[in-house]
Amino acid sequence: MATIIHFIGREQLMVREDEEEVQAAFESNGGRPIALTHHRTGSPVFVNPAQITYWLGRGTRNVAERARAEIGRVPSLS
Repeated sequence: MATIIHFIGREQLMVREDEEEVQAAFESNGGRPIALTHHRTGSPVFVNPAQITYWLGRGTRNVAERARAEIGRVPSLS
């Protein structure tokens, strides 16, 4: 399943790797940019983890419900 990566600002990128693969790649690379696979073209794209705000699996339907399940509450933006 594809993953949509959201960057600071309004930029987004869809990659072929699933959420767990994206997380494992970032955790194992010590904060350095990593290569992922562009969803549409299959080309490598290099992603700087410092610019990412969050990522979601393409099939994620309700972010609030997911956050509630993971941390027990919906995060506040204030």
